[in-house]
Amino acid sequence: MKAILCTIFLFTSMIMTAQQSAAVQNNAIEKMVKMYEMTPDQASNYKSLILEKSEEIGKLKSVSLKKSDFALNLEQINSKYDTKILSILDERQKKIYQTQIAMRTSATRQVRTDN
Repeated sequence: MKAILCTIFLFTSMIMTAQQSAAVQNNAIEKMVKMYEMTPDQASNYKSLILEKSEEIGKLKSVSLKKSDFALNLEQINSKYDTKILSILDERQKKIYQTQIAMRTSATRQVRTDN
């Protein structure tokens, strides 16, 4: 009986965590859509790209890699999706996004040199 209850609890916890993760991700997407003042088409494309990127990062996390290999692969994924996201933005939005990329890149390099 304990095993059944534990299994049910674990399964329920996993579902709740997945739902919370999806809710957090959707909230972040909505914030970006508002911040960039995206058109409905842009918002739809952006959401699709972020969901694809998230799936690709999830696959990367499921593979056992050295930290340096993981970081390199993550950087490649970010770069690939940055290019795709930039392609759906107008010039004003691109400037903002490029600033965010530069900030993220700088922070990532700082973390690497600190470790």
